[in-house]
Parts: sequence; C-alpha cells; structure tokens
Amino acid sequence: MLKKFKYLFFISFAISLFPHTAPASATLFIDDATFRYQGDKSFTEIFYSLPVSVLTFSRQDSLYQTELYVLLQLYQDDLLYIKDEWKMIKTVSDTGGTEINESMVDLVRYRLNPGQYRLDLSIREGDSGNTFKAEKHFNVAAIGNGIESSQIVLAHSIKKCEQAKKSRFYKNGFEIIPNPAGFYGEGFEILFYYFEVYNLTPALSGPVYRLRYTILDQNGNPVEALKSPARSKEAVSSSVEIGTVDISSLSSGTYFIKFDILDNETIVETLQKKFYVYTTAVEHKPEHGTPGIFKNSVFAGMHELELNQEYESLFYIITDEERDVYANLTSEAAKARFLYEFWQKRDPSPPTLVNEYRKEYKRRIEFADAHYQSYNRSGWKTDRGRVYILFGRPADIERNPNNPRSYAHEIWRYDNLEGGVEFIFVDFYEFGEYVQIHSNKRGETVNQDWQKSILK
Repeated sequence: MLKKFKYLFFISFAISLFPHTAPASATLFIDDATFRYQGDKSFTEIFYSLPVSVLTFSRQDSLYQTELYVLLQLYQDDLLYIKDEWKMIKTVSDTGGTEINESMVDLVRYRLNPGQYRLDLSIREGDSGNTFKAEKHFNVAAIGNGIESSQIVLAHSIKKCEQAKKSRFYKNGFEIIPNPAGFYGEGFEILFYYFEVYNLTPALSGPVYRLRYTILDQNGNPVEALKSPARSKEAVSSSVEIGTVDISSLSSGTYFIKFDILDNETIVETLQKKFYVYTTAVEHKPEHGTPGIFKNSVFAGMHELELNQEYESLFYIITDEERDVYANLTSEAAKARFLYEFWQKRDPSPPTLVNEYRKEYKRRIEFADAHYQSYNRSGWKTDRGRVYILFGRPADIERNPNNPRSYAHEIWRYDNLEGGVEFIFVDFYEFGEYVQIHSNKRGETVNQDWQKSILK
C-alpha cells in the first residue's frame, strides 16, 4: 500500500467554500487529475466537494458545528491499494446564513502506478450519522517521451500565490480552487481551467506552438458563440496552461471544453473535459426540442446525476415494469432515452414543444418541497407531498393545531375525487412530520377510528 506524501498530511478543516450551482439535491462530487512529478514519476490529485446545505449542525457556544469522518478507499484490479481516514470539522456562524449555500472543497494527492483505479469516497456526519458516498473509475497513464498532458482541472478560481503561504491548493505559483462537480451558471459564469503539457521542445518542429480551445455541446458540435482563436506560445520543455472562459451565454446543459495543441497546422495533442451549466438566465431547451426527436430534448443533455434525480422523482407514477427496465440500464445514453420515452408516452399534446404533464408534475414537486418539508425529508417525499403530487391542491384544508387533548392534524378534502374523499394527516412527534393515518379514497390507508388515534 502506498503512503500519502508526508508534506500533504490530511487537513482538519475544509478550507475553501463556494456557492454551488448544482441542484440542491446534489451531494458528494469527486474528480481527479494526474500530473508529472519527477522524471517519469507522476502523482494524482483527487478533488471532492460537499454542499454545506446537506449537513446537520449543533450549537457550540456562539457557532454551529458538525464533525465529518472521511473514508477514502482506492482499488486497483479490485484489490485495496490505499485506505485513508481522517476527521474534518465544519463550523458556520449562522445556519440560516449564506454559508449554508456554499460548498466545502478539498483535495488529496497520491503517487500512483499506471493502471485502472476505482475510488470509493464516503463522508459520515458524526451527530446525525448521515453518510454521503461517491464512486469514480479513472485511469493513470504513464507519461512517455512524446508530447503528453495532464488532465484538465476545472476550477472556481485561480490566482497567484506564494508557496510560503502554504495554501492547500498551491501549484506552480498559483492557488487553484477546484470545481469537482463541474457545475457553472448563475454566480459562476467564468470557467477557470488548468493543465500541464510535457516534452514540448524535443517533439516540436519549431520554437513556438499554438493552443486552441473549443466549446462543444453535448452532441459534440462547436458552440458558434464561443469561438476561440489559436494563440502562439514559446516552446519550453514543460508548459502550464491557465485561462478562463466566459460561459454566461450558455443555456443549461452538458458541454465539453476541448484543447488542441498545434505544431504549425498539425494537431499533436488533444484533451477535453465535460462541464455543466445550470442557469435560469438563459432560455432552457424545451423538453422535446423538435417534437419526437430525442437528440434535441433536455434529456439528451443531462448527466447521470440529473438522470437519476429525474428518475427518483417519478416514484409515484412509474410502473413496476418501467422500474425494472431502468434498474438494468447502465449508461447515461440509455437512461436519457428511457426518460425521454417515459414522458413522451404521457405527453397529452405531443406536437407541442412543452410536455404539459411533466411541467405540472415538476411544479407540484417544487410546491411540495417548499411547503411540506419535514425535519429529515424533502417535501415531495412526505405523505402530504405524495397526496399533493398525485391529486393536486385540495378543495379545502382543515388545520387543527396541537393542544392538550390532541395532536396537530390536518384534514384534506377533495370534492372531485370519487364523489368526495378525505385524507387525515397527524403530527405525532410535534416535529412537523405529518403522517397519513386515514383516507376514504380507494386504495389508501383506512383507519375508521382515526379520531381516537389523534388523542394524547
């Protein structure tokens, strides 16, 4: 088992915080990049980030604090290669403040042999026991004698930094705060990038080379609005490539940034990196695009996290057969196609660009999240959220507060269902977790003595 560099001993506190542009339900993100170390040796950096909003804090004097226990396991050929564990403490001044909308970012470095690896990362919260997990497969390639490059590091910011300041994120005279999630958008409309190129002088035909970047959409087509002219650079043995791209004109979706290194007009090295844009400032793609064409749909631009979130939200309307089909899908493309066809079958007006059924379903989920959230569950996963999503707004809601004789409870009435039905929800634990105990609608939980059940 290889040891971590001694001068890269684990940290006790997450250092860098940045607002995350990913959807609120996103959790733990990881990314990696391999660089030349010395001679033919290399090292790999593993970056990870966790939204502060998913954590549970307890009061510690004038601050709020949570303890996090990190377990990192790295496998090569299914054999455990590295196992590291460390503790982190995250502190915020106000659980209702802007810090909660930020993300913790950290990195670790290892010297790895060339080969295929699987990374399992787990972060467990001490007080709540909540655990956040992520897995990533990656390859460490040997650096040869021809023109080679590291992977691209996407970053939230890059600025000059003196090594003496001992920043956790110091590299070649810069402090590089990585963006493991790869999300950009509102509030983060500038994409920072960093990578290294090796063995330039022995391989190039002249004293200069050119670097060109291109932004591609999810179908691999160049984004015309973001053309970049190639720029010439003096050839040295190894080069550090740092820059920014203004992506404020991009709509939500999946993109790639591609770099070409050119010797005269010949491409001698190409590398690219996927990133995501999440914004409401630029018009989104319609659910269908051109009716009936999958590649123009919003699903074609989703990455796996978004696809799985979309699938999870279908819990109340998906059939058992459809659930079995999705469970056996392994690729992003197959999952995207499944979701596209799932909604196509339920579209009340296929010729239009908007799927009215999906639009209303997602509106109800958003409403449930905003109004029926409990202390430990999103609103759409609660009993009241389920009923609202399936049946819409009740004709009447009778709210009965907690009192010495009975628990707080609500009676929802729907006049247009089966001639009139009721749903009874009770907050037994007085934490705002209303559970359904009775309904006279067919197929729902029945408790004819529910009036007795709500008594203390």
